[in-house]
Amino acid sequence: MSSKPLEDLLAELFNLPEAIPYKGVVGVIDANVKAVLRKCSPPYTLEKLRNAFEAVKSEMSLDSTYLYTMSSARSKYPRYFPSDGNENMICYHGHGEAVTPELLDALMANPHVVTTLTKNAATVAREEEADDRKSLIAMIAMDRPTFPIYSSLHGCVRWVDSKSLEQESTDRLREILESVENTRAAMSANRDEQKTALKTIAAIAKGEADDIFLEDPQTPGQEYTAKRLKQLSREQYRAILFTPDGQSRGKAVTNAITRILRSGR
Repeated sequence: MSSKPLEDLLAELFNLPEAIPYKGVVGVIDANVKAVLRKCSPPYTLEKLRNAFEAVKSEMSLDSTYLYTMSSARSKYPRYFPSDGNENMICYHGHGEAVTPELLDALMANPHVVTTLTKNAATVAREEEADDRKSLIAMIAMDRPTFPIYSSLHGCVRWVDSKSLEQESTDRLREILESVENTRAAMSANRDEQKTALKTIAAIAKGEADDIFLEDPQTPGQEYTAKRLKQLSREQYRAILFTPDGQSRGKAVTNAITRILRSGR
């Protein structure tokens, strides 16, 4: 049998972390005390009172100041609230004090307290998405004011303001990144092809090339066949042999035509 007065036992009960939300700022809520005592009979002990509290907790009233404090915590500390587990930790770190806005602020300013809290799922998801967006935008923009992307509507590569990326959804950013990477790869390949073409043209101009790859514009990437060359009009032949201003494209072109016609392919 406990030798402590009932008043002291009730004070101990409502100083326990799990009972703090049901404790008033100026004292234990009377209705909550009565609910516990209705479920418990003398002789009173802290263990019996605690068991009674757990049995009637769902019927008890939460302290209005506690409710206000934890409601405001959602906007002041959204990384950690709402969270039942974190609310319990705040009650634990309060060491029996009623939870007020002032106590909450003091506890949240304590690094030791904060390390015992967990980020709520919504916050974790938001932060992960924010990190994803930051990474996607960085890969698309590459620290430049504009980025290239092929537009099927316009049939060409367009340069888009990098600031516009902030308005896009995360899924859309992933789609844009894929298109931009493909565009950059194509542009890089085109530059390599252009370099090769320029070298060939320079060689022809200097008379260094005896033959060249004679690409058929109707089948990009493939050379003229003998059959196709024989189908060309006088004007089409002239376009192969001479530039628009009448300059000869060089002996290498003539040699290529001769080689293809002789092959008969």
